[in-house]
Amino acid sequence: MRPEAVVFDIGNVLIEWNPERFYDAQIGAERRKAMFEAVDLHAMNDRVDTGHPFRETIYEMAETNPDWHTEIRMWHDRWIEMATPVIDHSHRLMTALQAKGVPVFSLTNFGIQSYDLAAGHYPFLRQFDRDFISGHIGTIKPDPAIYAEVENVSGIAPERLIFTDDRADNIKLARNRGWKTHHFQGPQGWADRLSNVPFIDFETGDRLLDWIGLTDALAAGHERPKAEIGDTFLYRGNDTLLSRAAWIDGLGSAVKTATIFPGNAAQGKPAINGGVNLYSDTDGTLAAIVDFHLVTKWKTAGDSLLAARRLARPDPRCILILGAGTQARGLHAAYKAAFPEARFILWNRTQANAERLAADLPGVTVANDLQGAMSEADIITSATMSTEPFIRGEWLRPGQHLDLIGAYRPDMREADDTALKRARIFVDSLD
Repeated sequence: MRPEAVVFDIGNVLIEWNPERFYDAQIGAERRKAMFEAVDLHAMNDRVDTGHPFRETIYEMAETNPDWHTEIRMWHDRWIEMATPVIDHSHRLMTALQAKGVPVFSLTNFGIQSYDLAAGHYPFLRQFDRDFISGHIGTIKPDPAIYAEVENVSGIAPERLIFTDDRADNIKLARNRGWKTHHFQGPQGWADRLSNVPFIDFETGDRLLDWIGLTDALAAGHERPKAEIGDTFLYRGNDTLLSRAAWIDGLGSAVKTATIFPGNAAQGKPAINGGVNLYSDTDGTLAAIVDFHLVTKWKTAGDSLLAARRLARPDPRCILILGAGTQARGLHAAYKAAFPEARFILWNRTQANAERLAADLPGVTVANDLQGAMSEADIITSATMSTEPFIRGEWLRPGQHLDLIGAYRPDMREADDTALKRARIFVDSLD
């Protein structure tokens, strides 16, 4: 039975709520602990959330606790600094649900005036289909009356509501009334609860992956049966739509679609976008959706690093990265993980772009002479959109490892004929 409405708590579900973090930054952790032990600030906040006046309640507490007078007043005067930042993935889930026509309600412990303040900073809080705010109702979760209010006003049966909250006691009460529930511990789990198809977002995947473990896994994957691969390319001027489908018997299948719009850079947008779908090997059903940029960062750079770990000298002193886009940043992270003692040089046809990227990468220097930089490097990795070869074979020396990533269409080229003729060539697929 599909739910008729999705009910969101707000604090620590849609917006982070962390007074302790705020006070630690203002007065230090030790003084904050002493203040919270001396003054029951959370009980004070509960009074606000049941509808008591925001300013008067807090200022009255400050007057009765002169040792902490100034600090307590901050709870009102700088309240918005405790309610930040927005939990973006949860906000996107809310927006996506509403775009599909699913009613979205709020059920939150919030004061009347503090909610108005929050909504002034975060306009999406005015976009719920129904608001159930404790300050207006006069009681707070987990009082059964506030859940009954949702059921009575909406007219929706408990079993047709699904609710998420970061507090286990609030979840337990809703579950006991027959609501479907999810104990919120992060937006990814909530997304998976709302969908039978898990979405692996960039933040989650990026946090869990590491370069050495990834390349070991890629190597293990190459020991499996050879993948059946099919590629399609569609072009419109300089823009490209490309798809790769791969099926490994016994493991499953995947389809990665990428759009490459070089003109996006001038608009401050990523030039490369797309999506990745994984399918079950047993019944062909959609098993997961993976954030495209997660795959672009980790799989592309991971393939390059795996090749370097197998083919390059084990102790490179200098690594040269050609290009200054998103992929260059991933290549630096990958190679740095495997070769932490190496020195990194960055070159890009537009030097200003290289300097901007290098400013974010400690220890990376920018080269303005490509030939000179190539002569220093033990590993050269290139990720550009060049249509004219700029890596000249006559500049290469024996023993260098040259990694070419960028030429993904027939009219693109990074290395000239001499470079290819002088090299032993290794590819990831002969098909």
